[in-house]
Amino acid sequence: MNVDGEGTLLTADDFTIGYEGTGILCVTDGAALEGSGVLGYSSGSIGTVTIDGGETLWTNGLLYIGWEGTGALSISNGAAVSGAGGSIGALSGAYGEVSVDGDDATWTATSGITVGLKGSGTLSVTNGGSVTTGQLIAGHLSESSSGFLTIDGEGSSLTSSYQVEIGNYGTVEMNIANGGTVTDVAGYIGHNSWSYGTVSVDGVGSAWTNSSRLFVGYSGGTGTLAITNGGVVTIGVQNTYIGSGGDAIGTVTVDGEGSTFAGSGELVTGRNGAGTLVVTNGGTVTNTYGYIGCWSDSVGKVTLDGEDTSWTNSSTLYVGYQGTGSLSVFNSGLVSASSLSINSISSATVDVNSSLNLGTEDNDWTGIITNAGKVRLVAGADADSGTYTPISYSTMSGNGTVQALGGVWGEDAHIITVSEAVAAQGDGGATTAFDQSQYQRTLITDSITGMSAGAAFMAADEYTSISFTATTITDDALLADLADLIADTDEEILSVWNFSTEGYTVSEDAPVYLSLYAAAASDQTPLSLTIWHLVDGVWTKYDNYGLAFDGIYASFVATSLNVYAVTAEINNPCPADLDEDGDVDGQDLSSFISEIENELTIEKFASLFGKN
Repeated sequence: MNVDGEGTLLTADDFTIGYEGTGILCVTDGAALEGSGVLGYSSGSIGTVTIDGGETLWTNGLLYIGWEGTGALSISNGAAVSGAGGSIGALSGAYGEVSVDGDDATWTATSGITVGLKGSGTLSVTNGGSVTTGQLIAGHLSESSSGFLTIDGEGSSLTSSYQVEIGNYGTVEMNIANGGTVTDVAGYIGHNSWSYGTVSVDGVGSAWTNSSRLFVGYSGGTGTLAITNGGVVTIGVQNTYIGSGGDAIGTVTVDGEGSTFAGSGELVTGRNGAGTLVVTNGGTVTNTYGYIGCWSDSVGKVTLDGEDTSWTNSSTLYVGYQGTGSLSVFNSGLVSASSLSINSISSATVDVNSSLNLGTEDNDWTGIITNAGKVRLVAGADADSGTYTPISYSTMSGNGTVQALGGVWGEDAHIITVSEAVAAQGDGGATTAFDQSQYQRTLITDSITGMSAGAAFMAADEYTSISFTATTITDDALLADLADLIADTDEEILSVWNFSTEGYTVSEDAPVYLSLYAAAASDQTPLSLTIWHLVDGVWTKYDNYGLAFDGIYASFVATSLNVYAVTAEINNPCPADLDEDGDVDGQDLSSFISEIENELTIEKFASLFGKN
């Protein structure tokens, strides 16, 4: 059915498009529709409505896009739909989709919108379209409900006057990209048990603005937020929680120059749940107070990795408040706070090329540290020897410890002096022996493969002879067991080493900082690598949120030795991608023609693509 032309009006109390069969309604070129609607009423039915063109309008009370069947609503080219509320994918088994596309295309639902009430729903806002509503809930009332939201393109927007919930129940994903924006009072990702919510904010101009608060993993739910390539997420006057309540799991990653996670209140990573924050490659995080592992039974983990990567706390940073917290700062990362508190079950690890600054720059970083746990200062395999000041503060109090791995800690001057690395090589590995009071680092190279492994130890107060052995693993059974564990992934085994010491017992109080060669994964982030530890003949995963990766070595603190391995997904480029830009396109064809000089032979084809 078509309703076309300015001045044309079709009214009804309710429109049912696709009651038992298939129904199609097109409203175009300034025509108007008045009345509530159901698209795809019965199971197996299909209802489709198109609202297209400037001045074209559908005014309604409630809209159900997919009641028990399949419904689709398209709003495009300046058309508008306005009403009290809408449900996309209402009942179990239903599927609904709504597209709002183009400048001035709008959908206004004053009360609220559900995407996947009990069924499955998709909402796409693209190319300058806009959606305005009261509350938006995606994945609402059923564990089997699902939702997918896309806010893509400059000027594309989703605005809620209350809150946006990505996964109240069920599984939901929202992608904000290419300048799209989402604005609300409060945001939730993974709101309840049996909910799984994922949000990505990608690209310069892409933004999610929460004027009040944000929860990533709440009340038993699982939430993931990825901010990449210059995307921005801001939180207003209240707090931000990552993994909050009821064994919730929350993960936030902030990756890339210009990527920003900015809050005007506190940032709590792990509050009666498990929270993880990873900031890499120039990402930035700002807030007032910072808590890592806030309440009892909470676990919080924060990692910063990479040059120009920063976390700024304008007030105190608590690493473990009542729960367990770990802070890791690697590869020129920067963390600052007015002061630092570490409880007895928590730790802060800083590599010598990074910075943990307490106080303010104006007062020359004279903030205080209260340490009841562990501060670890680490020098990896490729760190230069010399003096470093990885933490800046005035005084440190408490009964905690400072563990310098790879050098000698000068408590009065707040300087770690990193030793040279005692080097050795041999077929399959080697053994080094040295005075632990003079040398705290060693690097062993397998002369067959060219791969190497390093270790950094705590210094001894007086002459202490220790030896360190690192050998590559060639046991086919062990390698086969590990290969089986990663068989369903795209990961490859990069290196496997067996480590042992004499004269130095590795433990929680005397750890070692291991570095495994992993250059084949040079384009990956630390979260893309997996460290495996062989314990009683069984491979177990190492917690990679304490893992540093500089493009050559994967480094981590170990409190026991034996066999360790590193695996990672390797990006093997397509042989037809001759310019190595990630795409096979006309430029590759031009390069190919140039290479063969307009003559294609089997031999030339094989030389380019490695096939006969």
